Amino acid sequence: MRRVVLLTIMSLVLAESRGLARPAVQDNFNDNNQGAMWTLYVDYEPTCWVDETNGRLEVRATSSATNNMAGYVANGWWLDPAEDFNFRIDYNYSRRSLTDGWLSVELVLDPDNPWSNYITFDAGCEENYSYLWYGVVESGEPVEEALAYRSGDSGTIYISYDSSADAVYLSNTGYGAANQTFEVLRQLKERWMGSPVYIRIGGGSAGTSLSPGEAYFDNFVVEGSSDPWRLDFDGDGKSDLLWHRISTGAHFVTLINDGVPGPYKYVGGGGDPDLEIVALGDCDGSGTTDLLWHRASTGANFVTLMTGGVPGAYQHVGGGGDPDLEIVGLGDCDGSGTMDLLWHRTSTDAHFVTLMTGGVPGPFQYIGGGGDPDLEIIGLGDCDGSGTTDLLWRRISTGAGFVTLMTGGVPGPYQYVGGGGDPDLDIIGLGDCDGNGTTDLLWNRTSTSANFVTLMTGGVPGPYQHVGGGGDPDIEIIGLGDCDGNGSMDLLWYRASTTTYFVTLMTGGVPGPYQCVGGGGDPDLGIVGLGDRDGNGTTDLLWHRTSTRENFVTLMTGGVPGPYLYVGGGGDPDLEIINLE
Repeated sequence: MRRVVLLTIMSLVLAESRGLARPAVQDNFNDNNQGAMWTLYVDYEPTCWVDETNGRLEVRATSSATNNMAGYVANGWWLDPAEDFNFRIDYNYSRRSLTDGWLSVELVLDPDNPWSNYITFDAGCEENYSYLWYGVVESGEPVEEALAYRSGDSGTIYISYDSSADAVYLSNTGYGAANQTFEVLRQLKERWMGSPVYIRIGGGSAGTSLSPGEAYFDNFVVEGSSDPWRLDFDGDGKSDLLWHRISTGAHFVTLINDGVPGPYKYVGGGGDPDLEIVALGDCDGSGTTDLLWHRASTGANFVTLMTGGVPGAYQHVGGGGDPDLEIVGLGDCDGSGTMDLLWHRTSTDAHFVTLMTGGVPGPFQYIGGGGDPDLEIIGLGDCDGSGTTDLLWRRISTGAGFVTLMTGGVPGPYQYVGGGGDPDLDIIGLGDCDGNGTTDLLWNRTSTSANFVTLMTGGVPGPYQHVGGGGDPDIEIIGLGDCDGNGSMDLLWYRASTTTYFVTLMTGGVPGPYQCVGGGGDPDLGIVGLGDRDGNGTTDLLWHRTSTRENFVTLMTGGVPGPYLYVGGGGDPDLEIINLE
């Protein structure tokens, strides 16, 4: 078995798919168009509707509206009760009336049956009383509610979830129990059975007219959630498998449900050896992983946007006829919730980004490196926790590492992060090792095999902290993943002499003891991929048996692997799993 090194460093097309901090997903409503992450929930034109205008999401209604609501619904970031999550949205409700009008933010169990099970947090006015209100509805019937006075027209609605307590906190001051205005207990896990949670935003009226500027939302941000960059072709919150048939060039996906794959579904490339998949990422912000293709003969690049596991048409995204220009990475460089394209011009070493909107790239924007062949990008990650993908650079001659922090697709100045003048020390991986929402740097000292982490805060690294391997050249780090679901990236190790794999679970940037996760004494079996295959918020292990071409998954719970589950490929040397995650 030829072991596959899973670290994202030096292979930029992998950089956002696995092993990095979880970026914020946001919509500032500034482009006055419905973002791809949202589905129009309902519109009752001409009596009650939503309108993105003036850089915000307006709720409008006429006096003839009667208990009507309009708004958006989405879960493109997979809010998952297996983990904590937080999101917020700014609001303004200034209408005073004897009848009832409101803005609402809701957690919804099933968007296809929206009035069956939901939790709502409203800001509105009735009988000239400005209120905050929450309600819980089960099977279409209200089961609890409470009312509070609201002072002022504008504010922020904060909704957070504590997975360990199965508690939803609703607030207009901040996240968590300490800031709660209202609390909902034992709902998402106990009654909703831990299903994915959708967000609905909008407003309504029971006879109140809502004119422009009286009721609107702005600045929606999901700041803590399940993994919004997992390899998910159908948007169900579980990592799927991508396959390639060598003889024909055809590509297929098998959609995973609880670790078990469905049938092969064709997604493109058959009969065209000139076309290959080179990267994966959510290029339209819809919550599904899309396919990025490259045509070798022309240098052209295309994206096929995935919906429900089915690809759309090929859409050209740049590079055609210019062999000097190549895509080298994907990352959300402007914090819009979509993957942007990172380019490199070989002749000048200049790097560019094209920002994606709805699967369509904007113009090339220069981001650094031009005219300096000694400087190269070696990784991508959110090093300051701002929700945008930052650029990690290395100066070849000195080994010095730098980061340029991205804001709106524009890089800041180079900031030194370590390694300068020490050719024995290399950055080998990126991941949020302390769970604070920023991407940390994983280092290896070649002479001693020791590994270190520098924890990033605001784009600035802390001191080197030893995380294992010193003095033992037989063991090395090969990957990063959250194997126990605590929100921090754990370290996956391989011992060459015994072909054994281990994990050390990270807490606050400190590793626990080595725990064996499989493979011992079986050189024919190796880990070739990482991803959450059952949607429980932990990174599972994908294995490949060389002699039979069989592939297996072991589902992780609390850092402990379950039994091997067969997922396909056995006995077919023409079929291979593509590991771009």
